[in-house]
Amino acid sequence: MKKTQSSLTNRFYIHYKETISYDLLLKQNIENILEIFKLEKIILNTTSKVIVSDKKNIIPGLVALELFSGQNQKITSATKSISGFKLRENQVIGCKVTLRGQTMFNFLEKLVTIILPRIRHFNAIDLNFFDGKGNVSLGLSSLLIVPELESYFEYFECIRGINISLITNVCLSDKQNSSMNDI
Repeated sequence: MKKTQSSLTNRFYIHYKETISYDLLLKQNIENILEIFKLEKIILNTTSKVIVSDKKNIIPGLVALELFSGQNQKITSATKSISGFKLRENQVIGCKVTLRGQTMFNFLEKLVTIILPRIRHFNAIDLNFFDGKGNVSLGLSSLLIVPELESYFEYFECIRGINISLITNVCLSDKQNSSMNDI
């Protein structure tokens, strides 16, 4: 069965559609509703020096990402050799998961309501986390803050952290980048 946009019933998606999108239309003076800021996908990835030295150490990373995201993962490999890192071309270096649609909004809700408040001394997302294209990247250094992984922490010793990238559909100019502070 194919999922449609109308089948998304996540409260973050509903709030975006009913409130935020109309506010952005008015504040940014956008004429076309398709030009509005939209979250396209969330990418979770992990890698470690231990994985590069021995392939079997990727198994905890695969399991951690599957428990964390609720979706199957993909193994990533090096695109070129780098002798300084003792890395060869096509060598396994980590794993990643790409979330879209309903699973993306479910993960975003879990990230904002459960995981980020558990980070010690977390105040807000710094503007340095944004790249010039409107995407946000942040990292979780401790896996103890993830509810699905905290009871199995001894199995995930070789994983030092998980990187989270929120990919949007906009390219911010300097004018728009300064107005993102108002949102």
